[in-house]
Amino acid sequence: MEQKAHEWTSTATTHAKHLAYLATMIAFSLTAVGCDSGSSPKVALPSTAPPAAPSSGAASPTSPTDSVVAAYQALFAAADKAIVSPPEQARAILQAYVAGDYLDWEIRQVMNHQAEHQEPWGKVVVHITKVDLKANTAKIHDCQDASRAGLADSRTHVLIPKTRGTANRNLIANMTRGSDGRWRVTGLRQYDSPCHVSSSPSG
Repeated sequence: MEQKAHEWTSTATTHAKHLAYLATMIAFSLTAVGCDSGSSPKVALPSTAPPAAPSSGAASPTSPTDSVVAAYQALFAAADKAIVSPPEQARAILQAYVAGDYLDWEIRQVMNHQAEHQEPWGKVVVHITKVDLKANTAKIHDCQDASRAGLADSRTHVLIPKTRGTANRNLIANMTRGSDGRWRVTGLRQYDSPCHVSSSPSG
């Protein structure tokens, strides 16, 4: 039996639906998954607390897996910066971390959030549980805790009702390595079934 997933593509739906998904993910626009489904809305990229390392074993700081993970983790801080920057600056910030048509969508969301006086609130915790790595593509499995993050009114810095996320968000991020050698997020899939973080001593 297949798990049901929400896929976010460049043919996103309304901002209202986007805000509803912000409640599950938080605070800034996130990445799309390929181009195979246009019916589900995109979501927002959370601020992030220091993420958990993948629990797969000993890798050197310069290993390909570490490079992919670092690129995924870096996107969250970049998104925080972009959402409070003018759109031109936001594009310059994000294009180092996001690729494809989704970048344009991200910029539109920056403008939407700013027009509606929305800013990131709180932090999510990234729990990377698995990395599937190929030559120039990768999938990152993230069991993300967004229960302490959401959107705030930028004028009052107070959390907007119904934008707080939840724990155990079952996410798979698509990554692509560009001709410049950098890994960028090109998509995200959120499964309805919750994920679980193993409580192992280190990692």
